[in-house]
Amino acid sequence: MSAPVSLTNSEIISLFNILARAVQSRTFPRTATELNDMLKFQGKLLKAGGKLLTASGGIVIPPVDPPVTLPAAVITPAAGSFRTDLASGTAMATVSAVPAGATRTLTVAGGVAEFNADKTQIRRSSTGTLSVGSLSVTVTDTHPNATNSPRSATASLSIVAPPVTLPAISLTAAGASFQTDVAAGTLLATVSQGVPAGATRAFTAGGNVVVFANNQTEIRRGTAGTLTAGSLSVAIADTHPNATNSPRTASATLTITAPVVVDPPVDPGPTDPPPQGEAVKLASFPITGTGAPAGTVYTFGQAFQNGHIGAGDTVSLRLADGTRMATQLDRLSDQYDGSSLLMGGVHVALPAIGSGSQLPVELWKEPAPSSPSTPLNIASRMAGRTCRVEISNGSQTHTLDCVSTPVPADRWFNGPICAQTQFVSEVPASVINSKGRLEVDLAVYSDGSIQADVTLWNFYVFQAGVGDAAYTMRLIGDQNTTMFTLTVPRAPLYTGWGERARWKADGTKVAVSPARHRPPTAYLMRTGLVARYDTDLDFSSRLSEFSTNLNNANWLKPYGTRDIVVGMGGTGGNNVIGHATEAQALWLATGDARVAEYIERMAEAARGIPFHHFRQDVGRFVNPVDDPYGRVDQYTQGSFGAPYINSSKLTADGEQWDIDDGHWGEYCSVPYMMTARRAYLRTVEGMAAFGIMVRNQEAERGTVYPWDGGPLDSNDEAGRSSRLNYYKTDPRAGGIGLKNVQQRAYAWCLRQFLNAALLIPKSRQPFGGFWQTVAEAQYRTLNVLHAETPMGELEGTLPNFLRNGDPAGGYPTSEFYMVAPWQVEMGYGEHLRAARLGVPGAHDRVMKNTKFILGRFTHPERFNPADGTAGRMTMYEADGVTHFTTWEQAEQYKSGWGEDKHFINKALRSYGVNFSNIDGVEDDYPMRSYTTIHMTLQYLRDKGLPEAEALTAKGFFDSLDAATKQKIFLAVPNIISDARMSIRVVGEAWA
Repeated sequence: MSAPVSLTNSEIISLFNILARAVQSRTFPRTATELNDMLKFQGKLLKAGGKLLTASGGIVIPPVDPPVTLPAAVITPAAGSFRTDLASGTAMATVSAVPAGATRTLTVAGGVAEFNADKTQIRRSSTGTLSVGSLSVTVTDTHPNATNSPRSATASLSIVAPPVTLPAISLTAAGASFQTDVAAGTLLATVSQGVPAGATRAFTAGGNVVVFANNQTEIRRGTAGTLTAGSLSVAIADTHPNATNSPRTASATLTITAPVVVDPPVDPGPTDPPPQGEAVKLASFPITGTGAPAGTVYTFGQAFQNGHIGAGDTVSLRLADGTRMATQLDRLSDQYDGSSLLMGGVHVALPAIGSGSQLPVELWKEPAPSSPSTPLNIASRMAGRTCRVEISNGSQTHTLDCVSTPVPADRWFNGPICAQTQFVSEVPASVINSKGRLEVDLAVYSDGSIQADVTLWNFYVFQAGVGDAAYTMRLIGDQNTTMFTLTVPRAPLYTGWGERARWKADGTKVAVSPARHRPPTAYLMRTGLVARYDTDLDFSSRLSEFSTNLNNANWLKPYGTRDIVVGMGGTGGNNVIGHATEAQALWLATGDARVAEYIERMAEAARGIPFHHFRQDVGRFVNPVDDPYGRVDQYTQGSFGAPYINSSKLTADGEQWDIDDGHWGEYCSVPYMMTARRAYLRTVEGMAAFGIMVRNQEAERGTVYPWDGGPLDSNDEAGRSSRLNYYKTDPRAGGIGLKNVQQRAYAWCLRQFLNAALLIPKSRQPFGGFWQTVAEAQYRTLNVLHAETPMGELEGTLPNFLRNGDPAGGYPTSEFYMVAPWQVEMGYGEHLRAARLGVPGAHDRVMKNTKFILGRFTHPERFNPADGTAGRMTMYEADGVTHFTTWEQAEQYKSGWGEDKHFINKALRSYGVNFSNIDGVEDDYPMRSYTTIHMTLQYLRDKGLPEAEALTAKGFFDSLDAATKQKIFLAVPNIISDARMSIRVVGEAWA
């Protein structure tokens, strides 16, 4: 064997292992070099404990380290608990020393803790997040010779949230007092701030009569419990598990009062005598508050009876104790004869009125002050403020800045409490894909707020470059606050849309209607602008349903129809047909704030109906003076030419508008009378213009115009002057709105003419009073044409010249021989309105029409009264020209002219030959007739005419028992064959 190898003890041990393996593999290193190479190759990393053969062949046991026992590791928390925001490096626990030769590790979730250098301390690491609860830490020691390796110890450390301090809270009553019958959901008190993070808020109040709302920052009237007059203590408490001052409490005492009793409306007479004296009370009504601060300005519309507000008069609102509130009256439109004010805008600086609370007020006629107050200066009020409208398509923006733009001289309102003007800007097609007209009605108020009522119209006719529009509209107020944003993907031609907002100088939005008033309906009924309503009936079961839509974002979306019937031509089930819509009638009968908001929103949606046709070049809606050959209807623009028929006429949901003047509603007149909001008059006039142009007979040369010697048809000033004079003087000029039309369609067009004539200020009408001219022309023509068609005691139906139909054909041929009494009543109701409003010729028409209206029921010996409400009545001889003149003829031929001629009355009447046997109060036809009779009776009594006593003697209406009246007044007066029970109001017989 080679010379001895010099090795250390540990290398000897390693060598033993190497040689042992060599023996096992029968391969021995033969030289010291081989052995060294082997050792180097192994790297001296082999574990001791192998065996080696000695030179004599014996086995040598190598030396080994003695076994050890690891001691238990001891973990001692450095504190009882640790906060979640503990700083990194902070000691959390100490650990006993690491045993000699051992290795120590730390196990902790999320890496939130670590060892110090000698691993005797556990401290907060710089990573991970401490969470409230128990944090488990485990220390493990390992040793190569330990008999109990590894050995572990575990400890739980308590992690807690940092202590907090709950902020102070306070409760503030939303009003000085609340009535015991305050509506559920009414705001009673507000909390100074929201619920602190991690805290729980609770309240206590007697009888659980209140509930939290708006993330527990408001306390409102709940649906449970009963409020009683006196004091109601309401307390709230915020609690927090880590708060040093938990619970934090606040309380408030609310004053609960008995309901304000407002005297029931008194029917004062036809048109009360003009009030005598310097100051006279005209009416009283309550105003319901929203919690707005004292001094907030509330604007509403008010109609006046003839002779009540003369040129030198104004009005005031007074409290029950006689205190006068600061009041401003703006004169908007006069009575038909110009003798006194008909419609005004009233502005009042209100005291603080709690949300849902009512303030009884009185409307007084006052003499105008000798020194009128200085009106608000709009330019000065707008200095330093912001009111900017931006119209954009994403790449281009059109801006109207109402501060930098010079203030127009025109004023809609002009006084010390409110001043309003209108900014107009033409929007190019490059921005909205059509030519648009942006109108901003800007109002400034004495309370420091401003309001912008914004509408973008897409309604220009007779020019290229128009069609459906698309845009985004944004209104920016003070502090660069966005007041609203409207995204309109499709705005059909002949429509408009918009929104309004009111705000303070700090950019805070405030309610556009800081209060609501209950209309003095008994007083309004005597103006002629609204129908006669029974305000004593209970409509409470109907009112809550309006809140559902008002809280529905889809219902409120731009170009949504908001319950306006799209397919107007369909019969039945349409509760907007009539002088007023069903909802408007409900507001007039109840003054409910929810209904008020609803009818305003519906009026806004009426801008989206494509019957607004406006000429940009002359600044007027289309009319027969400017457009002698034009015929505009929902399907075509006739001679205007196909290039201008470029509208989808679709709703926001893709429905096709079907505009039918025989079934359209009046959506804006009552909301205008409620608010004096100028924007509504656009649709009032648009509908009147549509009504006259859709029936424009000038396209039928010679039919209406007596062209030989008639007005000029040239498109110049001479032609316009000639045509305007024609409408003012010619006895047949009114036929332009009457001929070849069902009587119900004529009734609703006449409704629009009257509303435009009386509500739009005469100076703002085309040609300085055109709509009054149109209204007068209707009655001048009707009275002339009736005289040409002898009707005897049946007078009241349409004369020959105006009838819809033709013996040789047409739609429907039967109507040329028959009369629909329910349609006659529709037109008659408008005649009653016109007579009350003083339209020349209307009273004569009413008195002649009573022959038919009343005669159906007042000659039982000659005509069965039960048949007076039939769906159709034959009124013409077989020649289709000769009108019956006696009730005996009507009775004899009420079954028609024989089945072979297809003019069978019984086939067209809803109830067949035996209509006489039908219960007279189960269908809307007799209901309409009963109410028409009642309206006639009221009118005759108001005029002091003897016919009233004759009618009273017949026992109509006044003899009806309460159950029968309820059936009459609670039925929907819909067109043909729809007798659903819903709502009926006295006098609303025109649907």
